[in-house]
Amino acid sequence: MIKHLYLDVGVNYFTKNQTRIFPHYYYNKFIKKGSAKSSQIYKYKNYDFDIKMDFNDDDNKIVIFIGKKTRCLQATIDVDKDTKIMSKTIIIQSFGYYNNCSIGKKMERGIGTNGIMFSFIEYIKENFTNIKKVILTDNAQFQCDRFVKINMSLLYFFKYGSMYYSKKYGFKLYDKNIRKLFIKERNKYWNNRFINNHFLEKFNIFLFSENDKKSFDEILFIKKNLIKYKSISNFLRKYKFKSCVNFNEFINFLVSYFKIKQQIFYHEFILRI
Repeated sequence: MIKHLYLDVGVNYFTKNQTRIFPHYYYNKFIKKGSAKSSQIYKYKNYDFDIKMDFNDDDNKIVIFIGKKTRCLQATIDVDKDTKIMSKTIIIQSFGYYNNCSIGKKMERGIGTNGIMFSFIEYIKENFTNIKKVILTDNAQFQCDRFVKINMSLLYFFKYGSMYYSKKYGFKLYDKNIRKLFIKERNKYWNNRFINNHFLEKFNIFLFSENDKKSFDEILFIKKNLIKYKSISNFLRKYKFKSCVNFNEFINFLVSYFKIKQQIFYHEFILRI
């Protein structure tokens, strides 16, 4: 069902004179022209990843790439212009899935994406021992079909009681206040995730509400499986949606039913290494 996965980390960044730079700027400058200064191969299971590095004089950043696409992975490290001292933080600007992010073999979704991130972290630990923090902004989503995008952290919240980057790679919310709010919202949902009569009554309203996009037969089948699996988290782990529209509508229904505050999403995450 899933056609394309794009784990957008949504970072905007600028040169010293505040000219905006986008991820493809570095790619066009170093990778497309084949001028990156260093290249190392890292292996993850059956995949090989070519990790390239260069220095950009325009904004005093070390730039690191994986793959042939700007969205495979790209990250930067600030370097002080005068002292030449390197920052202890690396910022991931783009990260996502394409089947040609690895060398030679086409990547599988999930395993290949994990390979990109784990290879990147290993590369940083081995080549930049001063780096203590990896930071990204969570805009992770996948393109379920041509028209529907699913928020990955929203899905992981209801599926595992966690966020996408936390569950997959061990990142933590950077802001302490947002972290506290997340714990409160998670507990509100997680302690009440089991299917009961009140939930089914509300789901019936959702089921029979006026809509011209949903597949009525699948929604009925979803209801039967909710009862079968007894909890929302178990249902989401086991059920495979046929319709991307139904998938998205169901996630939105859960947000509404549990009154989840969406300000806990789309924030910076940190990984200490």
